[in-house]
Amino acid sequence: MRKRGTALALALALLGALTLPAAAQDMSQPGQSSRISAGTFYSGYVDPDGGLWMWGRGQDGELGDGVNERGYIRTTPVKVLDNVVSVSTCEGDDDGGMYTAALQADGSLWTWGTADYGMLGNGGGGNAEGGWVEECQNVPVKIMDDVASASTGVCTHLAVKTDGSLWAWGKYIGDKTNKQVSTPKKIMDNVADACTGFGHSLAL
Repeated sequence: MRKRGTALALALALLGALTLPAAAQDMSQPGQSSRISAGTFYSGYVDPDGGLWMWGRGQDGELGDGVNERGYIRTTPVKVLDNVVSVSTCEGDDDGGMYTAALQADGSLWTWGTADYGMLGNGGGGNAEGGWVEECQNVPVKIMDDVASASTGVCTHLAVKTDGSLWAWGKYIGDKTNKQVSTPKKIMDNVADACTGFGHSLAL
């Protein structure tokens, strides 16, 4: 009986050691670190040292490498950010949604790409004119701190903070209005995880 209890205690300790910290949760699937993400026309990869590498189409700033020229395609990866634990590239189209979000080890959330619908969360607009859109952010910009997980959608961006509060920006954010919001707005408390799609969101 004592051996069984010891074995159970060791198994539980091992599981606890393998559990990821809150800041390392995937941006769309709870409990996992998203080290690679494929958008519609571009991709991102987080190497073992926390370096974020991007490649593919970058004409609207979605690569975060400071370039946004019509027809711009990067065929080799470029490093754009350090200390990253999770990355999410949005499944957008030529009408918008081409943006990227990265979560750093310190819980800070960074975004870049098209500024459509306010999804970047930086108050609207960007630092350049995009290839297909009026404004874009072609380098990473810090949006908020104390983030445990985040989810990117074509029209909506969600973030769950370490205190369990859910924040949203963009369109269809669940604040009982249909207004576009370009800065993070608190929606509810006691949230364990959340995800967003094209025009709807879910919270647990």
